Amino acid sequence: MIALLYSHRESETARIEMWIPYHLPGGNKLTIVRQPSYQVTAHARRALVHYYREREPRTREWLNRRRQARTDDIPFPNFILDDHVALSQCLLLYALHRAGEEMLGREACFGWWGLDLPARAWMMDDLPEPLGDNPFLRADQ
Repeated sequence: MIALLYSHRESETARIEMWIPYHLPGGNKLTIVRQPSYQVTAHARRALVHYYREREPRTREWLNRRRQARTDDIPFPNFILDDHVALSQCLLLYALHRAGEEMLGREACFGWWGLDLPARAWMMDDLPEPLGDNPFLRADQ
């Protein structure tokens, strides 16, 4: 009986893969192709549009850097890497938030001992580095 109770793991490591279909129509705009059956694209697109708004200096600077990268033959995956990492972190945080709301509610009971874990709302400034400084999270809040 003891072996049965204590051999059950309450958590497991899971590998997560996300595919973000970036699109540069005409080379003068950055967007993400929306796939209704793949909800990640809706969240990624919204965060990207909120951070890289049209006609803003940040967006013009990104487009200028992209043109220069093309001139220098820098592959798009190498060019987009920093933005891709930040956007991926943003999307993973959204997924964790959604899972927490759907599965845990206001509090959760884990295992046979019924450990209560009260839910706690976090503000952006409460997030640890580098999440607290994530430009996509900040722009999308």
